[in-house]
Formats: sequence, C-alpha cells, structure tokens
Amino acid sequence: MLWVLGLGCSEPVIEERPWSADPILLTISVHGHNYGLDTSNEDAASYREERYTSHQTELLWLADLAESEGMLLSVQLNGEYARDAIAFDDTAHLDALQDAGHELSVHFHRFHLDPEGSSWLEYEAHEASEARVRQTWADHINAFEDAVGTAPIRVDAATGIDTPEQLALLDDLEAEYGIEVSHNLGERLSYTPWNIKPMTPYRRAVGAYTRSDPDGQSITTSALGQVTNAPPQGHHAVYSSPDQIRRHLLVLEAERRHQALAGVDDPVWQFGIMTHLDLNAANRLPVENMVRELAEQTRRDGLAVPATDSIVLDAFEAWEVRNPGAVAFSFDWEGWLAGDDVSLPYALEGVICGLKDTEHHASIVPSSGVYGVELKGREIMREPPDERGFPGEMAVGDALGPIYMLWSEQHSDTTIDFSPKLSGTVWVMDGLSGEITTQDAGQLTVPTAPILVTRDPALLDGCEA
Repeated sequence: MLWVLGLGCSEPVIEERPWSADPILLTISVHGHNYGLDTSNEDAASYREERYTSHQTELLWLADLAESEGMLLSVQLNGEYARDAIAFDDTAHLDALQDAGHELSVHFHRFHLDPEGSSWLEYEAHEASEARVRQTWADHINAFEDAVGTAPIRVDAATGIDTPEQLALLDDLEAEYGIEVSHNLGERLSYTPWNIKPMTPYRRAVGAYTRSDPDGQSITTSALGQVTNAPPQGHHAVYSSPDQIRRHLLVLEAERRHQALAGVDDPVWQFGIMTHLDLNAANRLPVENMVRELAEQTRRDGLAVPATDSIVLDAFEAWEVRNPGAVAFSFDWEGWLAGDDVSLPYALEGVICGLKDTEHHASIVPSSGVYGVELKGREIMREPPDERGFPGEMAVGDALGPIYMLWSEQHSDTTIDFSPKLSGTVWVMDGLSGEITTQDAGQLTVPTAPILVTRDPALLDGCEA
C-alpha cells in the first residue's frame, strides 16, 4: 500500500459537498550565474559590463512579463551580479523589483573571489574543500547584502553536495546564516522511475536529500528545470518544455483533488518553474508561454495563486502550527538507491507512471459530469543512471498516440460513450494502483479517481520503461 501523508490509497469517500483544498502556490525561480570571464583578457572590463547588461536585460524582461500577468518572481541573485550592480551604481532596479512584490535571494555555483577581491575564480567539484565552500558562501552572501541591504532567507548553493561530508557542511552553513528556504534537494526524487519532483514543501532532515524532519533547519521547495524545448543538462532529469511542465502541473492538480476528496485537504501544494538569466535569451518563447500558462491557472476558480519563497514559507509554517510534529513529505532516496523497498509518497502512482513523458495537449469534456485531458505520448531515450543514481544522457524522440486522463465529477462512477475519441476496446489504467484492464469505449466506466485511457498499452509503461 502506498503511504500518502498518513493516508492509505483506498478509494476516497465522497461527501455530499464540493471538495475543497488550498490553492497551489505557483513559484517562478530566476537563477543568476557567474559570467565565467577570462580576466586575463585585456577586454575583460568591457566584457563584464556586457555580461552584466545582458543578465539585467533578461531579469527586467521577465519581471515585466510576470507583472503583466499578475505573477511574482523569486530571484536568486549571484554575487557577481550583485557586486556589479553596486559598481555600476545600478542597485535601484533591485529595489524596484522588491517594491513590485518580487523576492530576492542568493544562488551560486563553485565561484569565489580572488584574494584581491577583483575577479571570480571557478573551482572543480573535487576541489570543494570546506574552506573553499565557506568562502564561496561568504563572498556571494556578502555581495548580496551589500547590494540589497538585507539578509537572504534562501540560498541555492551548488558547490558540491554529493557526499555526506558536503551535505553536513550545507546543513551547518544553512544554520549559521539562518537560511529558512532551500531548493531542489528534492531533485533526487526525479532520479527514480517516477521522474517527478515533490509536490509539497518539506522540512529536510539533517544529512538527507528528500527525507523530512519536523525539526529541520529549512524548508525545501521544488521547481522543474530551465523552461526550454531542449533536453535537460547536467544532473537534471525532468524535461521542462511547456507541454511537459503542464503535464506535471496536471498530475499535481489530480493528486490535490484526490486527497481533498478523501478528506486530506490541508497540505501545502507548491509548484515551481525555473529560469536562468544566462539561458532565457535563447528560450524566451517557451519561458513566455509557461509564465502565461501559470497565470492562466491562477484564474481558474481557486486552483492556484502566485507565490514567492516567503509566501510558501509562511504557508508551510502555518501548516506546521496546525499539524505539530507531522511530516509533510518524505522519501528515502538513499534507501531507494541502496535497493530498499521505498514507496512513492503520493497516492496517484498510476497517474504518475501512466503519464510519464507525456505532454499536455487539450482539456476536454467527453460527457456531462466527466472531466478529461488529452495528452500525447513522447518517446524519451534515457541512458542508465550512474552508480550514484544520477541520470544518464537523455534525448527526445517522436510524439506517440494520444492518452486520456478522465475522472468523474459526480459522487459515484459515471458510464460514458467515449467512442467519439477512441472506438472499440481500450486499455484503462487505474490512476491509484496502476492496474491495467480493458473496456469497451462505448460503455466506459469513469470513477471519481482518475483513470488513463488509450488504444496503445505501451504508452502506460512509464515507470517500467
């Protein structure tokens, strides 16, 4: 039996009332990166201004887009950008971002200042000693505080956290700097066959990636990778084209609805996308499409609201007061990697597996009282993960036949004629258990929990592929 927030995966009991749940908190993270300049070049100064200006152009473009759609940004500034904002007497735009409701925090990779404090030096993962990592944190956070005038509540530190020692150092530094929000250590959940990220923020256990501890230092939020039509790079495992992101959001919507029907209507649901100041210029169209899509979700009767890191933090802390000592999310990635039998901590395993790699196509109303979504399958080629569980190389293949997710909006099963979409015998996956059966499309039984319907059973092998 799957464990889900203290609830087993039995069919929900439908009360004679509309189901309700708090809106999904939608976050848009904006990561700033170091420029990677060759400071020995005699034109380094002009290159620096050019890089700074290009990063600022993307930041202000995205802020204008978000504000036109009523959305909020969580901007994680890089220390190099923050220092340059001071050097160019240009910190007013940072104040304006905060005045508009956006939030500023810190993000960095393995770059720290040279001894003269004039340029940023990059180091390799195997060179990430405690002294270097501590200096990296200090250099970027000090630059941020000088430019913004406040301490950050969030730090996304990509300095190498792949060993127990580095993870312990991360815990120490978050405590020392009073960091209340961290990010994307839930990435590890996407390295499993389910290929998703956490749908709920959680307070991370010391020394762990995805296990929860109510007494943890910071809460961890998640965001899908850079919005782009290109394959993910590095350790990212989730494709982040707009249509694939819409499918991830759809999975969360279905999970939220199912748990609310079952009486578990208190979780804090959070969904995030990721952009980067040095990548958005090449991805403006998908980024714009996704920001507008998220804004559209906020206009759907209580489904979602714009949020920043602080809004998520406040909502989660209020949840903790209502649920003292409770665990919001927990997945033993380390145990899973060691071969232990670790269950998915969400109820709709069938939905997650059946829709893996699919892309949102269109919402449909196949019959009165039934809600439906049409998706397209997508062939994703994945190399095996390495010994640490990190994903191998990936590539995108062809689009495949349609797959439909349906659920009854009634208080019981609903039988419909689905033959205008698919005729004859169809394959049906139970959205909870993942069990696959066949039905006649002309007399299709649609329960209150989601089902997946297709003519091609190979499309339902997501977690086995």
